[in-house]
Formats: sequence, C-alpha cells, structure tokens
Amino acid sequence: MKDMRNLIILFVLILSAHNHVTMAQIQGKVSRPELGLEFDIPQQWSGQEIDGGMLLVSEQVPGLILIMLHEIDQLDALIAEAKQGIQEGFRTRLVPAGEIINFGNHGIALEYTGKIEGHPAKAHAIGLINAHGYGITILATTDPDNFSPVYKELAEEIANSFLFTEPEKAPQHEQWRQWLSDMSLRRMSSYSSGTSGGSNSQSRIDLCANGYFSYSSSSSMSIDVGGVFGNSSGNNSGQGTWEVLDAGNGNGLLRMSFNDGRVWEYQLSTNEKEETYLDGVRYFRIGKNDPNGFGPNCP
Repeated sequence: MKDMRNLIILFVLILSAHNHVTMAQIQGKVSRPELGLEFDIPQQWSGQEIDGGMLLVSEQVPGLILIMLHEIDQLDALIAEAKQGIQEGFRTRLVPAGEIINFGNHGIALEYTGKIEGHPAKAHAIGLINAHGYGITILATTDPDNFSPVYKELAEEIANSFLFTEPEKAPQHEQWRQWLSDMSLRRMSSYSSGTSGGSNSQSRIDLCANGYFSYSSSSSMSIDVGGVFGNSSGNNSGQGTWEVLDAGNGNGLLRMSFNDGRVWEYQLSTNEKEETYLDGVRYFRIGKNDPNGFGPNCP
C-alpha cells in the first residue's frame, strides 16, 4: 500500500538478516490518545516509533511488522490502493498474491509477494478504516523461506487489538509546538525605490524537536547617491532553547532563550490558509523533507 513505499527500503537489512535484532523499546499496550488509537504489541515483539507509524521486530521470529497510518476513509478506495501493490524504484516491487478479502466490517486483508531491494519477500497485509481519523495498515513480512501462517496470525492479532476513539485535542500551545517542531521559519522582505536604491532582508529560525533552535538574519542596503554606490551588510546569529507557552488568547507564545541570556518572544497566529505569523509578520514554514533543501538544520 502506498503509505509504505518510501519506508520499506529502510528495513531491507533487517529483513535480509532474518531480523534477529534486539529493539528494547516499546512493548505491550500502545496508547496514542492524541490520535485516538490504542493497540497491543504481540508477545516476544518490540516496537520503535518511526515517521508515520511503528516498526516491530522479534528475536524469535524472522522478519518485521510495519504499522502505518493512512488517510483513506472509504473501503473501495482502500481496495483500489491495495491492488496497486508496493513499488519503489526498480528493485522493490510487491504485488498482490491472491484475492483481497474483507477483514471485519471496516477492513481488508491480502498477501503480497515480490522483492524488496532485490531480496525475495512475502507479506500479509491488513488495512483498517477508522471513522474517527487515521486508518491503519499492518504489514507482516519476511523472506519466502520463512513465511508461514504465523505472519497472518500476527497481523490479525494486532488488527483485532486496535481500538479507535475520538482523538483528544491537545492544548493550543501544545498544538503549536507540534506544528513548529523540526520546522524552518523564514521571513523575506524587500524594498525598492526605483533608481535611488533599495533594501532586502531575510530571517531564519530553525526550531528542532529536541528543544534547540538556531537563528540567523541578514540584510543588505544599497544607496545610489550621485553616482557613488555603497553597500552595507549585517549578520546576527545565536543558539539556545525554545518553547511554546499558553498566551491566554487561544494562540501560543513562542519563547526563544539564547545561550547569551537574551530572550525573545513572539505571538503566534495563523490565517484561514494556515499561513504562520509571528507578531503579525508572515513566516514561511518549511519542513525537513523540503525538496529544495530549505528545511531546518535539525538532527
């Protein structure tokens, strides 16, 4: 299914190594009230959170299990997506092996076969629709020699344990923190007065999820006076920690505490287009995966 196409290559080394890897991370019940999701990790399996889901591995069972979020809310659309299979480049291709069957009233199940980065692979997949928000895709996979009904049982055990509820809305300032984490905020302005000159300036704030930030700004001004051209420029940068506080007005307050003792605060707001403003000034919000390379410098 499409949600796993960009992630599945990351796990090929685990898959080809038969997954005898210890991941002493999350075990037992997993609860994410902010997403309205709760489920159980099978015994002898451990989980680690990844972007958009969770990866499960076991010391006793070869292979891996991926649990991924999806936004499909109609069963017909989920079936159509499942029929497309999983493909990434020329070396990763999984296609349906057999018919797609219903899984309860709000899900489907099927098997996939093919290759992952050139390695033969088989998988049992279950997709679930959630009336409250994000749906779930479960993929239990290993190499064909080790594939057995156990993977179907594991996927079904996880799927049957899922409890979907209305997501709990986080406080406004916490929503702002999630909105700004691992983002680069950029302000750009320019001014021109025709033949007499002009100016432009840029500011950049990188807000990392680990609580640290970096700040930089640059400005240049050119003045044409009697045929004499002058240019002046200035730079300012600093590092420190950031947090979002409750501003008491339905919005958040961004506080940046520099290592040199300075503290800057900005009132946060958005408009109907979800454009981000700091003290009423528009900043472009750019994520880590920006294709143009303008994302934040965050670990």
